[in-house]
Amino acid sequence: MSNEELPPGLLQLASALEIRKQAGQSTHLLLSSQYSLTPQVRRGVCGSESWVSFRRALAGQATSDKLNLLNYVLGQEDQQSDYQALAQLMSLGYFKTVITTNLDSSLEHALLDLGIGGSDLHVLIVGRERPEQIADILDNRGHKLLLLKLHGSLQELVLPERFPNLLELPPTLRGSLQRYFKHKLLVVGSVDQDDDLRHMFSSPGTEELYYVPAVAHADANRDDFLQRLMEEDPHAQQHILPSQVQQFFPTLLACLQNISSAYTKPGSPKQRAGATPTPPAEHSDVLLVTATDIETRSLLDQFGKIPPKHAPGSRTYYHLGTIGGARVALVQSEMGSSGQAGSYATVFEGIHTLKPRSIILLGIACGAKQECQSIGDILISRQLMIYDRLRIGTDPETHALDLRARGDRVTASPRLQDRVRTGMREISYDAWEGTAPQVSFGLILSGSMLLDNQTLVDRLKQLEPETIGFEMEGAGLYEAATLKTDWVIIKAISDFGDGSKDINKSINQAHAARNAARFVLEILVQGGF
Repeated sequence: MSNEELPPGLLQLASALEIRKQAGQSTHLLLSSQYSLTPQVRRGVCGSESWVSFRRALAGQATSDKLNLLNYVLGQEDQQSDYQALAQLMSLGYFKTVITTNLDSSLEHALLDLGIGGSDLHVLIVGRERPEQIADILDNRGHKLLLLKLHGSLQELVLPERFPNLLELPPTLRGSLQRYFKHKLLVVGSVDQDDDLRHMFSSPGTEELYYVPAVAHADANRDDFLQRLMEEDPHAQQHILPSQVQQFFPTLLACLQNISSAYTKPGSPKQRAGATPTPPAEHSDVLLVTATDIETRSLLDQFGKIPPKHAPGSRTYYHLGTIGGARVALVQSEMGSSGQAGSYATVFEGIHTLKPRSIILLGIACGAKQECQSIGDILISRQLMIYDRLRIGTDPETHALDLRARGDRVTASPRLQDRVRTGMREISYDAWEGTAPQVSFGLILSGSMLLDNQTLVDRLKQLEPETIGFEMEGAGLYEAATLKTDWVIIKAISDFGDGSKDINKSINQAHAARNAARFVLEILVQGGF
């Protein structure tokens, strides 16, 4: 099956997984009881696919009898290809944390077949390890692959006494586990039969959630708990994959293996520019720089499949093809300007590797004028000031903290400012989500602090009343590119640094990142870079 024949949601998931892997990140995976306790398993236990009958058949049995029966029935189940594919995905770095309700050890055996075990794999079993021990490992994990088995292990003779009825996770473990549920998560199988898992989703939503409602033989016309929860928040980064997908992990593995070149989505900026994808080039005219996964993904989502990429040094570059006559590449740094992977080191290496004429730093930022700005509005650097360079003293009269700016204002490339001003006149916002963003040119403050305190923001605005926003990577961009390469910052507002950053965080950041990505590509289409 070619990628073009696959459901779009699966392609989107594969693209997101590949981006995170390239950025040194991974997605958490949750396998529900529906994945392992298949209709065939339920028939083997009680002669029926009914969950009610399955529960009744096990309810009156002793734990040892349950273990023997489940061990026999699960031994007849053939999901070997699924577990082999999942083990490969783990070994390749797509999933480093797997939280599962599986009772058998098929996944562990598949990992051992790949030479993964012992010092490379941490297997935690609720009921064998103490909850405090599991919570501590979850909170302070290293680089090992982590497999957490919530409902016990047949091989270790561990099974909750009341299995499979009304299971509850220990409170000590629940808080640590819930933090994993709030970040990038793929759920395979409905959680309708897992009381403990449903409770984990009862608090504010996951930053990004992909959901496969059923791997096979889904009960028809059921009121799916997770699907209903996701539909109640349609603007969040949540994706429901078609439930008819069979052999999910082998299909996903094949999809990831096939991702190698970009194609143009209908109506995308590249198509409007009349351009086609180009192979990795030795040089690029424009280098785009992002700093977070959501910024990178929002940009690459404009192209469909993952574009061609290469890693000539310590950075991986995505080659987005020729847009508006310019060869365009993308690289992602870490948040902030300093460090081996911060924006300074990333831009410095990018200049020497690709020799771009222009560098555009894009993504999300804090707004500075909440009274007249909105989430999603576009900020463009006319000037940049590094706010870390402050004189911190004491006012001689009031003895209050006295902050005074010591850094210089530097001006972004006049050529790039001209291209942006000219190009934005040609943008039609009719197809954009929501209202058209307001576009502002002005002073942007850049520093190492992640601002989320109204008092500090107010003090910084007192230092530079003209500022239109705050961000964290511009200082490194300026210091690496100055006198060598033209640069400009184009970011969209995701919050105002006022202490409410976590409210609707995933929605606001996704909206801002999409606006920034689309604006930049629309500008590039106009040419002149």
